[in-house]
Amino acid sequence: MSHYNLKDLHHFFLLHGYSTDIDKLPLDDSLLAYMKEIAEVDTSCYEGYSLPYVSKLQMTSNAKRFLNEKFRLHPVGFLSNKQLAKVLMDRRIQSVDDIPIIYNQSAKMVDPFLIPIEYDINSIFGGSLTVQTVVTQDKSFFEDLLPKLNIYFTNISMPKTLTSVAATSYVHEITHSQLESNKGIIENYYNSEVLTIFMEFLHSYEKNPNVFQIDIVNRIQNMLANFYSMFIYESGQKNPEREYSEYDYFSDSKYLISILKAFQLFHLYETSSDSIKKYILEGIQKVFDGKITLEQFLESVDVHYSGSLNPEYAKYFVKK
Repeated sequence: MSHYNLKDLHHFFLLHGYSTDIDKLPLDDSLLAYMKEIAEVDTSCYEGYSLPYVSKLQMTSNAKRFLNEKFRLHPVGFLSNKQLAKVLMDRRIQSVDDIPIIYNQSAKMVDPFLIPIEYDINSIFGGSLTVQTVVTQDKSFFEDLLPKLNIYFTNISMPKTLTSVAATSYVHEITHSQLESNKGIIENYYNSEVLTIFMEFLHSYEKNPNVFQIDIVNRIQNMLANFYSMFIYESGQKNPEREYSEYDYFSDSKYLISILKAFQLFHLYETSSDSIKKYILEGIQKVFDGKITLEQFLESVDVHYSGSLNPEYAKYFVKK
C-alpha cells in the first residue's frame, strides 16, 4: 500500500540531489511493442530451482572480494537513529539553518561493508539500503533544508533466509552506497538503479551462472510487473493487486527504465573486447569517485532509453 505522494517524491529528489525537472514516462507504441515481445520470452527455465543456502560470512565475503577486485570503494557516512535523535536535541540548534551544519558533522565515516545489516526481508530476492532522514511533522522548510544535508546510511536490509542469490543482492546495495553518498552524481531519478542492477548481472555472471539466469529472469518479470501496474493505472482501472498512486507510477518507471538500460549496458560489456570492458569499469570508477556523473558515463557508452528498447539485449542472456 502506497503512503507517499508526489510531494514526498519531490523531497526525495531534493535530498538526493536529483533534478526536479522530470517528465512522466509515456506508455507509447515503442514501449508497448517491447513489452509484448519480452512477455513471450520463456522464463520457466529455473522455475522450482532450489537455491543452496549460504552463511552470512559467505555472503559478505563473496561480495566484498568481488567489488574490491574491480573497484576502489570509498568510505560512507553512517548515522544510527539513536545518533540522529541526539543530533536533533543538540543545544546548538537554535533555528532550521543550524540543522545542516550540525547534522553534516555528525556521521562516522565507515567502510561500506561495515554498514549494519538487518535480516528482515521475507523474500529471498533483493535488499534495501536505508538512507537517514530528518523527519518532522512540519515539512514546510524541507525545500531549503534537504538540499543541504549530506547522505548518511543507517543499515542494509537483507533476506531472513540467505541463499546463493544473497551476495548478488548485497553487491547491489553496496553499489548504492557508492552512488548515493556522492550527492548529485546521479542527475536523473530514472537512472538511479542502472549501475546497481548492472553490478548484479556482472557479479552473478562471473560467480554463479545459475544465479545469473535467475537474476535475468527475475528482472524480466520485474519489468513486466511494473509495466502492467503502470498500464492499469493509466487506463483508469483499479489495480487488483495493489493500491496504486502517481508516486508508484514514477517509482515503477524508475525500475523499468533502469532495468532496460542495465540490460543494454551489460550486453555491451559482455559482447565487447577486453579494452571496452576495461573502459566501462574505469568509467564506473570515475562515477564512484564523483569525477563524472552517471549520465556522462552512460552517454560515453551510448546507453540511452530509446536505444535500450531492444528486447534482444535481455533475450541474449536467457538460457535456451
